[in-house]
Amino acid sequence: MKKYKQGFTIIEVTVSAFLMVILGISIFALQKVIGDSQLFAFTNYTNVDEANYSVSQMAREIRTMRQGQNGSYPIISGTDNDFSFYSDIDFDGESELVRYWLDGGTLYKSVIDPVGFPAVYPPENAIVRPLSDNVQNGADPLFLYFNDAWPEDSVNNPLPTPVDLAEVRLIRISLNIRSNDNVGTRGYLLNTNVAIRILKDNLQ
Repeated sequence: MKKYKQGFTIIEVTVSAFLMVILGISIFALQKVIGDSQLFAFTNYTNVDEANYSVSQMAREIRTMRQGQNGSYPIISGTDNDFSFYSDIDFDGESELVRYWLDGGTLYKSVIDPVGFPAVYPPENAIVRPLSDNVQNGADPLFLYFNDAWPEDSVNNPLPTPVDLAEVRLIRISLNIRSNDNVGTRGYLLNTNVAIRILKDNLQ
Protein backbone atom coordinates (compact mmCIF):
# COMPACT_ATOMS: atom_id res chain seq x y z
CA MET A 1 0.00 0.00 0.00
CA LYS A 2 1.41 3.41 -1.05
CA LYS A 3 1.83 6.13 1.49
CA TYR A 4 1.71 9.80 0.42
CA LYS A 5 3.40 12.64 2.28
CA GLN A 6 0.87 15.08 3.60
CA GLY A 7 1.32 18.80 2.67
CA PHE A 8 -0.49 21.95 1.60
CA THR A 9 -2.18 22.14 -1.72
CA ILE A 10 -1.74 25.19 -3.95
CA ILE A 11 -5.27 26.30 -3.11
CA GLU A 12 -4.56 26.08 0.62
CA VAL A 13 -1.34 28.06 0.24
CA THR A 14 -3.12 30.71 -1.83
CA VAL A 15 -5.97 31.04 0.65
CA SER A 16 -3.53 31.26 3.58
CA ALA A 17 -1.46 33.95 1.84
CA PHE A 18 -4.62 35.91 1.05
CA LEU A 19 -5.76 35.73 4.67
CA MET A 20 -2.33 36.86 5.87
CA VAL A 21 -2.48 39.87 3.52
CA ILE A 22 -5.97 40.77 4.76
CA LEU A 23 -4.82 40.41 8.38
CA GLY A 24 -1.77 42.62 7.72
CA ILE A 25 -3.88 45.32 6.07
CA SER A 26 -6.37 45.22 8.96
CA ILE A 27 -3.61 45.59 11.55
CA PHE A 28 -2.07 48.49 9.60
CA ALA A 29 -5.47 50.21 9.29
CA LEU A 30 -6.14 49.75 13.01
CA GLN A 31 -2.74 51.20 13.91
CA LYS A 32 -3.42 54.19 11.65
CA VAL A 33 -6.81 54.82 13.27
CA ILE A 34 -5.29 54.62 16.75
CA GLY A 35 -2.38 56.85 15.72
CA ASP A 36 -4.71 59.45 14.18
CA SER A 37 -6.88 59.45 17.31
CA GLN A 38 -3.88 59.94 19.56
CA LEU A 39 -2.57 62.74 17.34
CA PHE A 40 -6.00 64.43 17.31
CA ALA A 41 -6.26 64.18 21.10
CA PHE A 42 -2.75 65.56 21.55
CA THR A 43 -3.44 68.43 19.13
CA ASN A 44 -6.63 69.30 21.01
CA TYR A 45 -4.80 69.22 24.32
CA THR A 46 -2.00 71.43 23.00
CA ASN A 47 -4.41 73.96 21.48
CA VAL A 48 -6.52 74.21 24.62
CA ASP A 49 -3.48 74.41 26.91
CA GLU A 50 -1.99 77.15 24.71
CA ALA A 51 -5.24 79.13 24.72
CA ASN A 52 -5.74 78.65 28.46
CA TYR A 53 -2.29 80.10 29.12
CA SER A 54 -3.06 83.06 26.85
CA VAL A 55 -6.36 83.79 28.62
CA SER A 56 -4.69 83.56 32.04
CA GLN A 57 -1.94 85.93 30.91
CA MET A 58 -4.42 88.40 29.45
CA ALA A 59 -6.49 88.33 32.64
CA ARG A 60 -3.48 89.02 34.85
CA GLU A 61 -2.26 91.90 32.70
CA ILE A 62 -5.72 93.47 32.39
CA ARG A 63 -6.44 93.07 36.10
CA THR A 64 -3.25 94.96 37.00
CA MET A 65 -3.48 97.68 34.36
CA ARG A 66 -2.45 101.18 35.41
CA GLN A 67 -1.72 104.64 34.02
CA GLY A 68 0.77 104.92 31.22
CA GLN A 69 4.19 106.40 31.83
CA ASN A 70 2.90 109.41 29.90
CA GLY A 71 0.07 109.87 32.42
CA SER A 72 -2.60 108.46 30.09
CA TYR A 73 -5.75 106.69 31.28
CA PRO A 74 -5.17 102.93 31.83
CA ILE A 75 -7.45 101.90 28.94
CA ILE A 76 -6.60 103.14 25.46
CA SER A 77 -9.35 101.57 23.34
CA GLY A 78 -11.79 98.69 23.36
CA THR A 79 -13.81 97.01 20.62
CA ASP A 80 -15.26 93.52 20.18
CA ASN A 81 -11.97 91.98 19.07
CA ASP A 82 -9.33 94.58 19.91
CA PHE A 83 -8.25 95.89 23.31
CA SER A 84 -5.35 98.20 24.21
CA PHE A 85 -4.22 99.26 27.68
CA TYR A 86 -1.23 100.09 29.88
CA SER A 87 0.20 97.59 32.35
CA ASP A 88 3.54 96.72 33.91
CA ILE A 89 3.64 93.22 32.43
CA ASP A 90 7.36 92.61 32.97
CA PHE A 91 7.48 94.01 36.52
CA ASP A 92 10.14 96.59 35.73
CA GLY A 93 8.24 99.44 37.37
CA GLU A 94 7.16 100.99 34.05
CA SER A 95 3.89 100.64 32.17
CA GLU A 96 4.04 98.97 28.78
CA LEU A 97 1.45 99.60 26.07
CA VAL A 98 -0.23 96.25 25.50
CA ARG A 99 -2.63 95.32 22.75
CA TYR A 100 -4.56 92.07 22.16
CA TRP A 101 -6.54 91.56 18.99
CA LEU A 102 -8.15 88.89 16.87
CA ASP A 103 -7.48 88.74 13.14
CA GLY A 104 -9.39 85.93 11.48
CA GLY A 105 -8.59 82.85 13.53
CA THR A 106 -5.38 84.19 15.05
CA LEU A 107 -4.99 85.92 18.40
CA TYR A 108 -2.14 88.46 18.46
CA LYS A 109 -0.36 90.41 21.17
CA SER A 110 1.85 93.47 20.81
CA VAL A 111 3.92 95.25 23.44
CA ILE A 112 5.57 98.69 23.27
CA ASP A 113 8.02 99.82 25.96
CA PRO A 114 8.04 103.51 26.95
CA VAL A 115 11.05 105.58 25.87
CA GLY A 116 12.28 109.04 26.82
CA PHE A 117 11.00 111.66 29.23
CA PRO A 118 8.26 112.59 28.96
CA ALA A 119 7.53 109.00 27.92
CA VAL A 120 6.31 108.09 24.45
CA TYR A 121 5.33 104.75 22.91
CA PRO A 122 6.68 104.61 19.32
CA PRO A 123 4.47 102.31 17.18
CA GLU A 124 7.53 101.15 15.24
CA ASN A 125 8.91 99.64 18.46
CA ALA A 126 5.96 97.25 18.83
CA ILE A 127 6.92 93.62 19.41
CA VAL A 128 4.15 91.53 17.84
CA ARG A 129 3.64 87.81 18.20
CA PRO A 130 0.78 85.37 17.57
CA LEU A 131 -0.58 83.58 20.63
CA SER A 132 -2.98 81.12 19.01
CA ASP A 133 -4.06 80.40 15.45
CA ASN A 134 -6.96 78.12 16.37
CA VAL A 135 -9.54 80.68 17.51
CA GLN A 136 -13.01 80.02 16.11
CA ASN A 137 -15.07 82.79 17.71
CA GLY A 138 -16.96 83.58 14.55
CA ALA A 139 -19.43 86.38 15.31
CA ASP A 140 -18.87 86.06 19.07
CA PRO A 141 -16.71 88.89 20.44
CA LEU A 142 -13.36 88.25 22.09
CA PHE A 143 -14.06 91.04 24.62
CA LEU A 144 -17.22 92.14 26.41
CA TYR A 145 -17.25 95.23 28.63
CA PHE A 146 -19.35 95.95 31.73
CA ASN A 147 -19.93 99.01 33.90
CA ASP A 148 -20.21 99.28 37.70
CA ALA A 149 -23.94 98.47 37.63
CA TRP A 150 -23.35 94.92 36.42
CA PRO A 151 -24.80 92.37 37.09
CA GLU A 152 -27.92 94.14 38.40
CA ASP A 153 -28.19 96.19 35.21
CA SER A 154 -28.49 93.70 32.36
CA VAL A 155 -30.20 96.23 30.08
CA ASN A 156 -27.18 98.48 29.57
CA ASN A 157 -24.64 95.67 29.81
CA PRO A 158 -22.55 94.53 28.05
CA LEU A 159 -21.54 98.03 26.95
CA PRO A 160 -21.73 98.90 23.25
CA THR A 161 -18.46 99.16 21.33
CA PRO A 162 -16.31 101.10 20.68
CA VAL A 163 -16.61 101.26 24.42
CA ASP A 164 -16.79 104.41 26.56
CA LEU A 165 -13.50 103.98 28.40
CA ALA A 166 -14.64 105.77 31.56
CA GLU A 167 -17.50 103.29 32.06
CA VAL A 168 -15.50 100.07 31.94
CA ARG A 169 -15.05 98.26 35.25
CA LEU A 170 -15.04 94.61 34.21
CA ILE A 171 -14.00 92.79 31.04
CA ARG A 172 -15.01 89.32 29.89
CA ILE A 173 -12.55 87.42 27.70
CA SER A 174 -13.92 84.57 25.57
CA LEU A 175 -11.96 82.22 23.31
CA ASN A 176 -13.53 79.39 21.35
CA ILE A 177 -10.74 76.99 20.45
CA ARG A 178 -11.09 74.33 17.76
CA SER A 179 -8.45 71.98 16.38
CA ASN A 180 -9.61 72.37 12.77
CA ASP A 181 -12.33 73.89 10.62
CA ASN A 182 -14.32 70.71 10.07
CA VAL A 183 -18.01 71.14 10.69
CA GLY A 184 -19.05 69.29 13.80
CA THR A 185 -15.68 69.42 15.47
CA ARG A 186 -16.24 70.10 19.14
CA GLY A 187 -14.91 73.46 20.32
CA TYR A 188 -13.55 74.42 23.73
CA LEU A 189 -14.90 77.67 25.15
CA LEU A 190 -12.52 79.43 27.52
CA ASN A 191 -13.78 82.55 29.26
CA THR A 192 -13.07 84.60 32.33
CA ASN A 193 -14.29 87.82 33.93
CA VAL A 194 -11.61 90.33 34.92
CA ALA A 195 -12.24 93.18 37.36
CA ILE A 196 -9.78 96.04 36.93
CA ARG A 197 -8.09 96.59 40.28
CA ILE A 198 -7.25 100.26 39.81
CA LEU A 199 -10.95 100.97 39.17
CA LYS A 200 -12.36 98.37 41.57
CA ASP A 201 -13.44 100.95 44.17
CA ASN A 202 -16.22 101.89 41.78
CA LEU A 203 -17.65 98.40 41.77
CA GLN A 204 -20.78 97.83 43.85
